[in-house]
Amino acid sequence: MGYYTYHTMYAKAKTLTPELVDEINKWLEERQVIGYALDDGEITTDWRNIPFVEWENQSECKWYEHHEDMEALSKAFPDVTFCLHGDGEEKHDEWDEYWLNGECERCQAEVHIPEPTKIKW
Repeated sequence: MGYYTYHTMYAKAKTLTPELVDEINKWLEERQVIGYALDDGEITTDWRNIPFVEWENQSECKWYEHHEDMEALSKAFPDVTFCLHGDGEEKHDEWDEYWLNGECERCQAEVHIPEPTKIKW
């Protein structure tokens, strides 16, 4: 039995270089995260032309050690802010974990359905 989740990870830093991304990819490969939970990351830019890195995976997996892996990753690259996005198999199980130098902040998606305004219930 297990719990499947789709993962996507993003990274931002003041100085993102292809060499830094290669180092992070190598770190993830050595721990067998790439090829299992994520694919290789690549530098891209957002709509404001700010660079960031994106790692994604098109298949769901059971990455039980993600908390330990992300803590170690963020300590190995303390100047990089990582965001790990998870989309679980249960309804409304979607979250982001933000990591910086071993610290984590988890933000769980919240579903809110407003009360009707035209029809009394």
